Amino acid sequence: MRKVLLVEDDEPTKDIIKYLLRNVCELQTTNRGEVAIDLAQKTTFALILMDIKLDYGMNGIQATKNIRKIQGYEKIPIIAVTAYAMRGDEEYFLSQGLSYYIAKPFDLKKFVTTISDFLSFEY
Repeated sequence: MRKVLLVEDDEPTKDIIKYLLRNVCELQTTNRGEVAIDLAQKTTFALILMDIKLDYGMNGIQATKNIRKIQGYEKIPIIAVTAYAMRGDEEYFLSQGLSYYIAKPFDLKKFVTTISDFLSFEY
């Protein structure tokens, strides 16, 4: 199974995503952007799921920009999974280095399908 990093500080959301992806990938989690950067330096993830508003330290955009600087992560999909769902948010996040955008709350079946689709490609 391919490795996926989930950067999420909301425990209920983290638990839902863990459950949904239990048969799809090997999921590692953290609630901090700084830890996500450290994990990305040590492990090759096929995909990163990034919350934008993290309660401690840097936000998801800052973490994404730092991860993009790590050799090998220039094209790895980093997907925003966020409650920011106002007009223009998606375009802004994509312009900041994120690859795709999923707004919370999300459709559970569509979420699993989307993640599975991303994992079916080599980057």
